Amino acid sequence: MGDLRPAFGNLRLRHLRMLELLGNTGTVRKTAKLLHLSEPAVSQMLKNVEEAFGGPLFIRTRRGLVPNSRFSVLLRRIRGALGELSAADTELAHSDVVHPKLRFGASLHILTHLFAPAIGRLRLDHPDWRFSLQEGSMHVLLNDLAEGNLDCVGGRMLPRNSTAFKMSDFEFWPIYSGELCLVVSVNHPLARRRRVALSELLREDWALSIADGRSRQLLQDAFLMAGFELPEPVVECRPFHVNLAVVSQSRLITVAMRAEALRGQRLGMHRILPVSVELDGPPMAIFFRKSALNDPVIAAVRDVLREVGNELNKTAGVTGRHRGNSHHQRAGPL
Repeated sequence: MGDLRPAFGNLRLRHLRMLELLGNTGTVRKTAKLLHLSEPAVSQMLKNVEEAFGGPLFIRTRRGLVPNSRFSVLLRRIRGALGELSAADTELAHSDVVHPKLRFGASLHILTHLFAPAIGRLRLDHPDWRFSLQEGSMHVLLNDLAEGNLDCVGGRMLPRNSTAFKMSDFEFWPIYSGELCLVVSVNHPLARRRRVALSELLREDWALSIADGRSRQLLQDAFLMAGFELPEPVVECRPFHVNLAVVSQSRLITVAMRAEALRGQRLGMHRILPVSVELDGPPMAIFFRKSALNDPVIAAVRDVLREVGNELNKTAGVTGRHRGNSHHQRAGPL
């Protein structure tokens, strides 16, 4: 942790709460009322904070205070700090014996196939640990991570410019290949073919992710590169597990994680189509705040998830360039 300015010594938690409220209300009067303080007291608190951070955080207008760009940067950190303190308070208040609790958010795929087996392994070495799991989209989960509502997040890497916050706020470790493939039911007419041309799929019906889903975007790019337009899907659903279930009982086609598709193929649930198409998506990774880089709980989770991910890659015979590795990387454009 870097050295703090001497001026920070005069700040208290109430200053952080005041800033958060002031950013929401835009007026000293409303903020003072919510904090049960006088307006001069809130004005003085704001002055103290702005002096501590070396400059104004709001633009003063006739209608009130408008947050400037410096405030936006500070607000992300404030919410993260308040979220961490709230989580610590919850853990300490529920028992005389404190159990470390990990708040983990992820896509359904990672929760089911990576984190579920990881919990069993983690509890062998840490039987007192507790876990809170949350499923959701990466945009929502990373926002919760930034605000301190989650400790780490697992999911597919996103381009830096695809989020409302800075990807540079996070650290990440690749844990699992992002390779995709096309899948049909065992009863589909194409299921027994040794080779299928992409042009043949223009006449087929599809079950795909929502329009802005990463797998659908990759598939659409592949079709465009071949000079085709991806057909509109008959079924749209974000979790590819649902689309796989639909496809296994219909004559639709979908795109899925190769490791998951291979598992289903071995069980006789569906078939991977032998189509020559490049669908090597971004890797699955675990994200955490930079402030948690040396947290032993995060380090243990990271290592176990990477171990499980490597086993799944090996079992699936995945050879994509995004296989999880042992080198630390920073989040950035893909």
